[in-house]
Amino acid sequence: MDTVNEFEYEKVDCILKSRALSSITLPLFALERFLKNHSKDERESLFAFHKERIHSFITLLETNKFTEIIRLPEYSELIDKNIPVGFTVFTGNPVYYDVFTFRAQLENIISLLKHHPNYTVFIAENINDDLTIYSKENIGLIVMKYSSPSISFAINEPFMTQAFWDYLKINSPHSSSSADFRSQTIDKINEYIKGLKDL
Repeated sequence: MDTVNEFEYEKVDCILKSRALSSITLPLFALERFLKNHSKDERESLFAFHKERIHSFITLLETNKFTEIIRLPEYSELIDKNIPVGFTVFTGNPVYYDVFTFRAQLENIISLLKHHPNYTVFIAENINDDLTIYSKENIGLIVMKYSSPSISFAINEPFMTQAFWDYLKINSPHSSSSADFRSQTIDKINEYIKGLKDL
């Protein structure tokens, strides 16, 4: 967690690719639901950690670009609780989205898109691997796997950092920062949310 805090404090452009949603946009109240089976000390520590992450994230958006590459899973994957929450790598125990928390996070993403021009989202159709790649330009990257056994590792070797950055840039279209693209993304997410309400 110290490594993540140090990484997220750096104010440079970011690209984050996830199998579904990343943990950075998870609302605090949703995190509370996932931590209900943890001890009081663990809950307080993880809650404070995520609160600091959110603060760093919002501060970053004032000056730098943050692009997320996400996938909207099949509804059946949510019903069967097959989508692990990104916080798994910090808790050590696998936790999975339910429909309520997934919808809450999508609604938070829409709010971020509406209020922070430096935040953009690209909805990919072909993310099949189980890795989350979190890259900061010229700084380094963190690679995480949420499914059991969850793992994470950090890299700051310059050539590796550049290689992963270039890979993620290829997977995030240049048009993703335009107003029209942003509006289309919000419409796609809202349409997906409508389907969740029928589950």
